[in-house]
Parts: sequence; structure tokens; C-alpha cells
Amino acid sequence: MLISIDRYYDSEFYNKCLQALTNNKVPVKQFISSTSYKWFLDVPSLPVMLNFEQIQENEKRYLLSKSIAVFPSDQYKLYRRASDYGTLNPFMIRADYMTSDKQYACFFNIKSFSQGHDLSKIINDKVYYLGKYYNNKYRIALCFDPSVRTVLSSSEILYEKSPSVSWIQTELDLNYKVFMQRDYLMKFTRTPYFLNRRFETPNYYGEFQRRFFTF
Repeated sequence: MLISIDRYYDSEFYNKCLQALTNNKVPVKQFISSTSYKWFLDVPSLPVMLNFEQIQENEKRYLLSKSIAVFPSDQYKLYRRASDYGTLNPFMIRADYMTSDKQYACFFNIKSFSQGHDLSKIINDKVYYLGKYYNNKYRIALCFDPSVRTVLSSSEILYEKSPSVSWIQTELDLNYKVFMQRDYLMKFTRTPYFLNRRFETPNYYGEFQRRFFTF
């Protein structure tokens, strides 16, 4: 259930709520609207001791997921601070691969670990693995080398980012056109990738490793 408390409480209280959810082992995802800049919490049930508003159906189209910290040093930096209220801080919604200055990006459905391994023999660039989505319908991979199109079938290619499209619009398009708003792209401060026949991955926190990054 997607709710926002921004109309009623400040950022300091928001952070306290996040800490309480963590302390009570309540699973929660965070999103920000790319139009209103309101933060939304995806929680298992509606709160009974907080003022809140539920998301409007038309606002789901504009949600961006907050980046998830992989390293402990990122945890504090990715907490919402007071200075971020009512704005869109790029650091809060950016994955590591989004810092690339390459002009083209291809998102495709990777069928298996061996396919990623095989592609790394052909493509002279990283093949990022973004994890599983849409009830495991898609296993999303990302490559910045346009030559990847020559070794993929048209059915495997999900979205191609052109130079004129921003990363924000790319994420919105994936959520709306590919995931049909039944899932949202999750971003991490360190993304696994295939390169030179090797699979490089950090030690993710257990829940994310199991849910997103197993084949």
C-alpha cells in the first residue's frame, strides 16, 4: 500500500518512521513522485496512528524508486534529509550504472546465468544484471554497447534508451510500458555485472540477494 505522510510531517519525523519500521522488521520500499516530489512508503498495511494520504491512481505513473544502499557507508547518505524536502535529489534515485556518460542503453530479458556469461565473451563492455521483476517474468539485464542488438532476438529487447531520453524518463517508461505498473525498477548503489567471462557481485543484504539477484 502506497502512502505519503509529507502533507502532515517533516523530514525528521519521516526518518524516525523509517527507523521504527526497520527496528520492527517491517518491509518497506520508498518512492518519490517525479511530478509532485512527495515521498511514498510501500507498507504492508495502513497505519492507524499517523495522518497519511494514499496514492492517487494517476500518480503511480510518475513514481521513481529510491536507491537502496549496498554498503554501510551509503546507509546514512541515502536517508532523506530536510534539505531534500520538495525536491528531486538525483543521488537519492540513482543507481551506479546511471552515472555512465554513454549515449545508448539496451534493457533486455536475460534468460539464464549462462547467457550473461556468453554475452560477456562477445560484448566488450559490462552486462549489468538488474534482477527479477513482474513475478519473475523478466530478468532484466542492461548493456551500453549497441552491438548487443546483433546477438539478441527482438523479443528479448525490452527497451532501448536513446541519447535524448533521460534516466528518469527511462525508469518511468520501464515501469509503465514493460512492468505495466505491477512492479517498479529497483536500484542499488552497486549493481552486479558480467565482464570478461566473470560475474562480479557485491555481498548484498540477504533479502535482496534472494529476491532480486538469483537466477
